[in-house]
Amino acid sequence: VEVAPELTDLICEKCGSRMVLRVGRFGKFAACPNYPSCKNTKSLTENEEEVKREPVYAPFRCEKCGAQMVLRTGRYGSFYACTGFPSCTFTKQKTQEADVKCPRCGGKLLTRYSRSHIPFYSCENYPQCQFSSWDKPTEEVCPKCGKTLFIKKSKKQLYCRNRTCDYTRPMPSEDAGEAGDGENKV
Repeated sequence: VEVAPELTDLICEKCGSRMVLRVGRFGKFAACPNYPSCKNTKSLTENEEEVKREPVYAPFRCEKCGAQMVLRTGRYGSFYACTGFPSCTFTKQKTQEADVKCPRCGGKLLTRYSRSHIPFYSCENYPQCQFSSWDKPTEEVCPKCGKTLFIKKSKKQLYCRNRTCDYTRPMPSEDAGEAGDGENKV
């Protein structure tokens, strides 16, 4: 048994048809009834009103054409795209600055995300500096060799990445002054 789609008050900008209400994995949306020839969709709020998103502009310009860059969201997360699309297809991954410097060149370290949304750390001077690490570098230096110490997330310890040095130590706990786990035991 096929149920007739619920019509909305929205009109498709591409073909002029009245859009229909659909439900997807991210909630309700308005879709063109002429799918697959017209693939236009619009996001809807809970009360079935169109979501109007103001563009978020980047503080920098496109490296290829000089146009304004705008924040977009895709299947691998947020990224900056050129407003001159489709004539300019330049994109740049959204990054965050880490609070430490690059151990190789002294530049800023950026926190980036892989396709599987796992954070990694790399230098802003890529491709001149090829530094990249899954483990976060710290400001601390190794007492044995003087190189940068890294935080190994899986074992919660600090370690030296120098192959000739085997220095490791447990991470300093934030609640070292407290005894126990805070529960009263009788």
